[in-house]
Amino acid sequence: MRGDETITRRPRRPHVISPALLSSAVHPLDANLADMGDRDNRSERVSRLLLKHRAPLYGFIFSCLRNHSDSDDVLQDVALAVTQSIDALRSDEEFLPWSREIARRRVLDGSRDVAAAVEREEILQSEGVPRVVRPPDGRVTIG
Repeated sequence: MRGDETITRRPRRPHVISPALLSSAVHPLDANLADMGDRDNRSERVSRLLLKHRAPLYGFIFSCLRNHSDSDDVLQDVALAVTQSIDALRSDEEFLPWSREIARRRVLDGSRDVAAAVEREEILQSEGVPRVVRPPDGRVTIG
């Protein structure tokens, strides 16, 4: 742009609201706002309950797994499951037993996955398929 040019802007048109919208008793977005408010209340409830019961819930998960990394993963899965199904919780006093049951099921699911992986590994070894090993340095060795 050269220095002698000026920028001209189009004047903004005023926002026009339809008379029907003005005369209606309920704005069409009010229902959406109410839903958003419910969603906010639910997320606040979940956050409050998870913060309150995080330590005993993590302790329970860790006592089952004895591994901090796996325990963190399960706690994250539980938090997601709790968030998605918080409406099923009848009262806040039942949160810890309810979330512990969700955690117990996640731990068992993980144990089944590990058992299935061990079983697959044993089958592959019995069939003579070489095992692929990935050491921490990232180099892949077969043996």
